[in-house]
Amino acid sequence: MRFLIKTLLWGADGKASKSRMFIRIMALLAFLGLFISFITKITFISTDESKNLRVAVVGPMSGNSQIIGRSLRQGVQLYVDALNESGGVDGKKISLDVVDDKDDAETARSEVEKIAKNEKLQAVIGHWSMESLNGAAKVYGENGLTLVTPSSASEDAVAGSEWLFSSLFSARREAGFLANYSRNVLGHKLASIIYDRAGSGAAMAEEYENTYLRFGTAIHYKWSFDHSAPDVDGQLASIIAELNEKKDAGIIFLAVREAEAAKLVKSMRDAKIKNLLIGPNALAVDAFMSSLDGSVEKNQEAAAYTNEILVSSPLLFDTANEIAQKFRNSYLAKFRMKPDWVAAYAYDSAHMVVEGIRASMKKDGGDADIKSMRKGIRDFLAGRKSVDDVIEGVSGATFFSEDGQAQKPVLVGVYNGRNIISALTQLQPIKPGGGGNFIAELKKGRVLYVNDRFMYKTNVVYTGLQVKEISAINPAENNYVLDFLIWFRYRGNFEPQDVTFTNAVEPVKLSAPIEEKQDGDMMYRLYRVKSKFALDFTDTFRQYGNHIAGVTFSHNSLNRNNLLYVVDILGIGIDSGATITDKINEERALSSNLNWLVNSAWISQDLFFKGTRGDPAYVGYGSEDPNFSKVDLGILLKPAAFNTRDFIADEYFIYIGIFGFLGMAFAVAMDKKEKGRFWTVQSWGLRVVAWPMLLLAAGNIGLDLAFKHLSPYVVDNIVLAYSMFWWFLPARLLGIAMERFVWRPLEDHTERNIPNVVRVFGSVIIYSFASFGVIAFVYDQQLTSLLASTGLLAMIVGLAIQSNISNIFSGIVINMERPFNVGDWIKIADMDEGRVVDITWRTTRVKTTNGYVISIPNGQVSESHIHNYNSFDCMRLELSIYLDAFHSPAPTAKVMEAGLAVVGDILDEPERNVRFNSIEWNHGKWIAKYNISFWIDDYGMREDISEDVMEKIHDELRKNGIAPAQIQGSEEPGNNIPRQIKGTKGAS
Repeated sequence: MRFLIKTLLWGADGKASKSRMFIRIMALLAFLGLFISFITKITFISTDESKNLRVAVVGPMSGNSQIIGRSLRQGVQLYVDALNESGGVDGKKISLDVVDDKDDAETARSEVEKIAKNEKLQAVIGHWSMESLNGAAKVYGENGLTLVTPSSASEDAVAGSEWLFSSLFSARREAGFLANYSRNVLGHKLASIIYDRAGSGAAMAEEYENTYLRFGTAIHYKWSFDHSAPDVDGQLASIIAELNEKKDAGIIFLAVREAEAAKLVKSMRDAKIKNLLIGPNALAVDAFMSSLDGSVEKNQEAAAYTNEILVSSPLLFDTANEIAQKFRNSYLAKFRMKPDWVAAYAYDSAHMVVEGIRASMKKDGGDADIKSMRKGIRDFLAGRKSVDDVIEGVSGATFFSEDGQAQKPVLVGVYNGRNIISALTQLQPIKPGGGGNFIAELKKGRVLYVNDRFMYKTNVVYTGLQVKEISAINPAENNYVLDFLIWFRYRGNFEPQDVTFTNAVEPVKLSAPIEEKQDGDMMYRLYRVKSKFALDFTDTFRQYGNHIAGVTFSHNSLNRNNLLYVVDILGIGIDSGATITDKINEERALSSNLNWLVNSAWISQDLFFKGTRGDPAYVGYGSEDPNFSKVDLGILLKPAAFNTRDFIADEYFIYIGIFGFLGMAFAVAMDKKEKGRFWTVQSWGLRVVAWPMLLLAAGNIGLDLAFKHLSPYVVDNIVLAYSMFWWFLPARLLGIAMERFVWRPLEDHTERNIPNVVRVFGSVIIYSFASFGVIAFVYDQQLTSLLASTGLLAMIVGLAIQSNISNIFSGIVINMERPFNVGDWIKIADMDEGRVVDITWRTTRVKTTNGYVISIPNGQVSESHIHNYNSFDCMRLELSIYLDAFHSPAPTAKVMEAGLAVVGDILDEPERNVRFNSIEWNHGKWIAKYNISFWIDDYGMREDISEDVMEKIHDELRKNGIAPAQIQGSEEPGNNIPRQIKGTKGAS
């Protein structure tokens, strides 16, 4: 291998040739490119993991609750990965430490003590059970380490430490809310409780019972067990046996953990106990369904057991906002499973911690020690105390009470099979300080008094959309046409279809439904809409060139206190892990002929601040905010064209730019050798590769930065400039190629400079085509009128300078073909012969034997017959002499040969000849004609040499008594006729 490399670079003889030198240069370029890229990666892009900021996630990663641990870990991991991909926190990335507390107090305390000693650890997310949280609570305070727990397990532990924060509502508050819901919304006056004496079960059961008692209703039956006891299964079996005998148990509240809940639900349904069940958020996690799936028989479905169970949940994806829907889609894509609320709250907890890190680094300039950093995180979270200072996330807005408990609304879901959907009635908190006669509203049943505050009873409307066709996409006018189905499923006497499509170009009114039916007290209406809507109606981040299609609507008059739209995930068909993107693609709603692709899609519910419009209900102190429930369908469209970003990660554009810059620099350096003549082809080829690489890298990196930090107007102009560069760059390369491979070789060949007008003319043609490309493909304008006007102008100018253009191009042809050179004796057509004194790009100048100069246009020269008397090394001249016929030819010829032999300016080879030609009768006398031929190498001396030849022959004839004949006619004796023959010196 070493020999092969050495031979390739140096050759077998060890001598450097031009090709070997070029291989060395390319090897050096590759080495420098890789070296600089490596230094760039380790210095600016990659970070030493030992220097990363660290966050730990602690939870039950093994054992019975490992599904909970998985949700905790994956939720945090999703956030951390996305954060690091976007550059981290002020350039510092986050590393995630996963700790298994086994849901055990002692293990939790021991593990937290270990990780708390890590001076890179900023905060901790996790813990699930009361046991593990209580076991580790003191360690956080002792080490000044912040914990954010997405669990409501231990309200006392959170309240007892300033370093602990719960991103969830408390267990007691949740139980009181469910009691209000079952008593006052569902109207169940008969109620029983099954609770776990260990953990938070006892506290929840107590709060549930107290709430019922507050309304004058006693709990009929209570059963308890201890999940940590060895005979827990026997205790549960005993409870089921007793319950089976109680026909008046009413609605049953399960204040239990997810594993025990699964056992109880299965046992109840197997025992044909059909009481309505209601439970806390532990029944709304994946671990509950997983436990149930593992306990049912193979021929049974868990969905049959869970159907119609009511559960509380801090998050329902059918009522969640756009951020939550994107989280769901990202989670599905990364982990190939649907997220539960635990994963979402773990994600949000990570976001809270990172925001605390960011605030702490900003406050201390990034140079604080770990103690100050940890305290900064705690102070940041403790400072989120009101609705005016919240942290937005997947679960909505988060702020904390004085005891570190998040003030989150409790949502009620109902199992439909194995899927949780929103219950048809939700309770919305009334704005603090809000006015109104709540006692009167309470009597009407429109508000409830829940957990020491009034709450609205809000009607839920299941709504869904099905996209049929996306067409007429027009980014220039920022609109498109959407054909879709929209439906509403609800209870009550109101008009949910009285909506406003905020991004409709023209008003859209849902008048007559295409289908309407009633099933019991449930109403259903289906509408079809086809109209023009505005693009980019949300602030959702998108790459430049992408556009957001879709619709957004809200009710015209009913605010969120009266109506809440929720996404009908069952009706749309996204309950089993499918996404809106999948549904749109299945429908083939976007034709491939439109040259657009669906990149992603989502449907979400959120609140929309409509403005008071002077409505007295929303004006004045204590009035409600005009917040309306809205539904957004977003479809992110991207051009169906080749995009380097589909194949090249953002990081690699930096490396491409490095190689492009080095290639450009090497090309410039190579051109300095022999003024660019030595590496003509190689340096040009290097530019052909390097310039596009540099433009590609600089354009993509620059556009990313511009899109994030500059206004759309500025970005549009930058994109136009970038697109134009892709047309003018090859034009510039072609211009360089013309100079190197056409004009310079032509100058070397002709030994004269190419006129600037010719160079400029060639450049104008090249850049004109590039400009036409810009106009047609960058500005998307028709070229017909431009080409017509340009063609007319070119015709006018061409006619005006037609002869000059003809002469110039003829001059180029003459200089390339070289039918004659300066100094040659030529005869053009019927003009006088002469010597060429100059050849310009427009004319050829010939000096005649009479001393004047003829300037002949090159166009005329190229179309005429040209006699070049200097085409070869020598030329034959022939003279005729007439003598009396009575002289013998042979002796006479020898006499003349003797005279010819003494002439010094004629060539010896080919040899000189005197030949007897003929005898002619001339006016009564016979005369003999002799031809004298000889070769000369200077046509300009032909007359002088001919005169010398005639003199020498005449003298020799006179010496021998031979006189020239006297003849009459047009040709006088002694006249010579020069003739050019083809041949070279020495030819015979």
